[in-house]
Amino acid sequence: SYDGFYCAGGRVVIKNSNLDTSKKFRPIKGIDILYLLEGEYFDKNVNDTRDDFSIYPKQRNDDLFHNLSWMNIHDELKNQIKLIAKENKIDLDIIASENLQKAIQSRPFLGHYLKDNRDMLESTTLIQNAKKALEIDKDFLRKNTNMNSRYHQKLTIVTQSELAEYMFDRQRIIDRLKELTSEDSLEKEIHNLFMKQKTSDEEENYKTNNLWLFDDRFMSYDKVFSDKQIKEIFPELSENLDRPDILSIVSNTYNKKEISDIVIIELKKASDKITPARAEEQLVDYAGYINDAYEDKKIRIWTYAFLKFDKKTERSLKNKGYNRVLTKSEYPIYYRPFNEVNTIINFVDYNALADDAKNRHRTFMKILNGETIKTTEDKK
Repeated sequence: SYDGFYCAGGRVVIKNSNLDTSKKFRPIKGIDILYLLEGEYFDKNVNDTRDDFSIYPKQRNDDLFHNLSWMNIHDELKNQIKLIAKENKIDLDIIASENLQKAIQSRPFLGHYLKDNRDMLESTTLIQNAKKALEIDKDFLRKNTNMNSRYHQKLTIVTQSELAEYMFDRQRIIDRLKELTSEDSLEKEIHNLFMKQKTSDEEENYKTNNLWLFDDRFMSYDKVFSDKQIKEIFPELSENLDRPDILSIVSNTYNKKEISDIVIIELKKASDKITPARAEEQLVDYAGYINDAYEDKKIRIWTYAFLKFDKKTERSLKNKGYNRVLTKSEYPIYYRPFNEVNTIINFVDYNALADDAKNRHRTFMKILNGETIKTTEDKK
């Protein structure tokens, strides 16, 4: 258990757990303790009914006598508990520091809000408090119209934290993709990792689009074409779509005249019946139907197909003149341009895609985790 009693004249006056929230002594994680605290100050400041003390939660600015507050009392109580714990071979400062480092490693984008752990909190509590502080700063920026130095200071901190959080989330997506590489993984689950299905335009933003897994140039591509839109903009494609698997057609606009690029992603089931030749034929046809919708210009089309890779698949792609992009996984990524229909077809294994994205993302994570700073210090 964890509690304390405050005494006056040799008798208990009030229990810590019964104090108002603003006056309570917060538990120190890493140690259980039951304490009784007494002193002359308590004797002098007990109320007439002997069930509380006339002590303020914090020191008041208008207090000419600088009376002790509960905060002052608890700061010293904390120091005394730390000394007693150390005598019993429990170093609370080390535990607090370890919890802080654990929180920073888990959520590096909250670094500004994870400055110290003088209250000796657990890492989960530190992260929760840091998130709340970040949201408070965001709210301040939304509501404040006076763009003074304080506003610009908070704006810098919040934008840096937002960018760091985004990069951290990207790593989480890469890790999730690596978990979904088994044949038992649901196609819809994998699709939702790239681009959530049934997402309204109002919900779409840089956080709902994970097409950067293929290439960072697709970060702003958040418009997923529905059957209705395909029929209106690319009627021939709509009539000739062969959809045994999941197909997504994505761009950064629905306006036909403004479309300059299209991304086609086809998720093939892990099946020996599907060959690179068949997938290639489908994607070339799809790209051709999209190009046929334009008379006076051609648009760039980026096509991706996922197959079950093996040595036979690789040999087939090599024989058809596909270029190899090495990754850290067992299989590389293969691509080949088809100039007639303005497309580049990419054949990808899920492991290869995850490793390629991880390679591109590695430098960001090194910066977030402070590894580049450590390396520089080591060289010095």
